Amino acid sequence: MSNPEGDGSLPAMHPGGAPRRPALKDVVIAVGILAAMAVFFVQESKLDIEPNIRNAVAFLGACIVAYQFAKNIHPTVTRILAGIAVIGVVSAYIFTPDPTPSAPKDLVAEPTHDQVKITWAVSSKELATREFAVYRINGSGSDDPVCPPRKTNTCVDDDVIAGSRYEYYAVAIDASGRMSAKALVTVAVPKRSTTLMPPRELMAAVLGPNSVRLSWIAGDGPAANFYTILRDGISVGNAEGTIFVDAATTPDSFYSYTVRANDASRSEQSGDSNPATVRMPSMISIPPPSGGGGNPGNGAGPQTPTGFTITTSTQTTITMSWMAAKAGGSPIARYNIYRNNQLHKTLTSDARSMQDTGLMPETTYRYAIAAVDSSGKESPLSAYRDGTTALSDIASQFTLDLRPGWGYDLDVLDPSKTGACAGGQNLNPECRDLYREVSNPRLSGVQKPSGSGNYNEMHYPIANADPKTCLSLTDLTKVGNVPISALSIGSRLCVRTHDSRWAMIEIVTTPPTSADVMRINVTLLR
Repeated sequence: MSNPEGDGSLPAMHPGGAPRRPALKDVVIAVGILAAMAVFFVQESKLDIEPNIRNAVAFLGACIVAYQFAKNIHPTVTRILAGIAVIGVVSAYIFTPDPTPSAPKDLVAEPTHDQVKITWAVSSKELATREFAVYRINGSGSDDPVCPPRKTNTCVDDDVIAGSRYEYYAVAIDASGRMSAKALVTVAVPKRSTTLMPPRELMAAVLGPNSVRLSWIAGDGPAANFYTILRDGISVGNAEGTIFVDAATTPDSFYSYTVRANDASRSEQSGDSNPATVRMPSMISIPPPSGGGGNPGNGAGPQTPTGFTITTSTQTTITMSWMAAKAGGSPIARYNIYRNNQLHKTLTSDARSMQDTGLMPETTYRYAIAAVDSSGKESPLSAYRDGTTALSDIASQFTLDLRPGWGYDLDVLDPSKTGACAGGQNLNPECRDLYREVSNPRLSGVQKPSGSGNYNEMHYPIANADPKTCLSLTDLTKVGNVPISALSIGSRLCVRTHDSRWAMIEIVTTPPTSADVMRINVTLLR
């Protein structure tokens, strides 16, 4: 059985009865139909294909189909269609106009009380072939440029006023300078809150080369509805709780984070928390050698120092020590000390201890250590150790306006509000830690035991004395009342309180007359 022309009556057969392969024209027709269908699919699915290429392929597919069907009609018609196909394909490719770039999609504005961050969605191809610009509408017809044209999907406006409302638009610009339609967004900038307190004790922990875990404690005062996290001063996200993971960091980078509290209406925002700084590790990390000992090779970094511990502390210092780290492929060059997750100090390779100075009394600090070799590789951090400074000798400090005939209890936080100690000579003994006499202009103090009738334990002026000087005094040393005429601005005296504590008072103003107030600064010691 044969069908050499393939006229459609029966399929041609190879010897042995097997069907022959489809004729070439059938294959060409199928390719043409598939090409046309593919272009239709691309058009409907809005894939990013150049329109001139899309139109040329569609026209070519249609011409191939028409040409093959016309082949059996007349040779002249075939030649005409072939010429039309060539001219049509070339024309479709050359003369299809390039479209105006599409407007940026998913425009979002994220405000803080001192800036607005604008972002939009963009494909990698758009980012490579187009630039984007952002403007702020000012209502005068000439809008303010915020970010000039550049290949990015982020813009930050830091010239804003808290409590104001702004409208922005972003446009895309192609290589020929054609500009897209505007993508608009409106945003209200929150006010700087006077009631929301900043979060405190912000800590940052590196989870890997591309992520950081942040945690903090809510500030005092009204509860926050959510928190805004800032990296290097720019918002990177919000959190409803007190934990946030930043998963968009870059290896081998330094970052500084702060957190702000927001109210439910997004109209008020607190100030910044304490900063937390981190150093991101490299993308490729070589583990320390296993089994101990031996040369791990030139590519290995140092091991973590061992024996890291807090040894002693005072009111203002914390001392720590450690053992030497084992080197990897290069010798140890230095040690990095981290305090509260921030790089704090760098010490030489022979250091085995460090005293951290200038600290606040009654405060806990967290420390860790890492070794760095001469090639710059840093070991993993040690476990964190907590060190707490000792109690301060100073219990409180405040200012008092001494009135004639008034006595004051220095053992309370605000002696000026102790109404039972006001006026007259017959004061409760507990109110006469410091008494300003009327008839005889002088200051008197109290002597233990309470109720003995002798309330004049006061030490005469001590020039430029530190408040702690009072702690070294012995009871009844230089006992007596102090005439106001013997005092001048800056004079300092030690006074014994009825709770057997010492207080240093410093004269701020001397009264012009016996009826005027006399201002003093008080430092109450423990």
